[in-house]
Amino acid sequence: MKNKKSIYIMLPLVLLIWGAIIYQFFSYVNPESSEIPNQEFAIKPLIIKKIDSVKIKINPRDPFSGKLVDEMVKKRIVKQSSKKIVEIKEALVWPKINYKGIVSDNKDKIRVYMIIINNKTHLMKKGDFEEEILLIDGNRQAISLKYKRESKDVLIQ
Repeated sequence: MKNKKSIYIMLPLVLLIWGAIIYQFFSYVNPESSEIPNQEFAIKPLIIKKIDSVKIKINPRDPFSGKLVDEMVKKRIVKQSSKKIVEIKEALVWPKINYKGIVSDNKDKIRVYMIIINNKTHLMKKGDFEEEILLIDGNRQAISLKYKRESKDVLIQ
C-alpha cells in the first residue's frame, strides 16, 4: 500500500514538471510575435587618426662609472664577438641497434643480452665491446650503450 501512495503522488508531479519543460521549449521555438520591424541601418565610415610618432633619444649613463651605456654595450659586444669561437660538432650517427632481451637466466649474476647491431646478432655481457659499442648496463626493459663518448638507452623491441 505504501508504494501505491507514493506512485499516486509522484506520477502527477513528474508529468507536471515535464509538461512545463515541453511548454517552455515550444514557446521558444515558435514565438507568437515573430515579426521583425524594418529598420534602416546607416553605415558610417570609420575615421582613423594618424598617431604622431615622436622619437626620444636617451643617452642613459651608468650610475657607477658615469659613462654612456651605449658605448659600454658596443664595447662589450665587440669583446664578446672576438672571444667567441664557434665549435661545430659533427652529428654522431649511431649504427642500427635493436635490443631483443635477456638470454641468460635472471637468477644468474652475469646476464647475457641479445643485441642486433647492423643486422648482426651479438650476445653481450656488461662491459663488452662489439663494433665500437660498449654495453654499460641493462635490465629486462632497456639497455644503456656507449658509442664514441656518447651514451644512449635502447628499449626492448
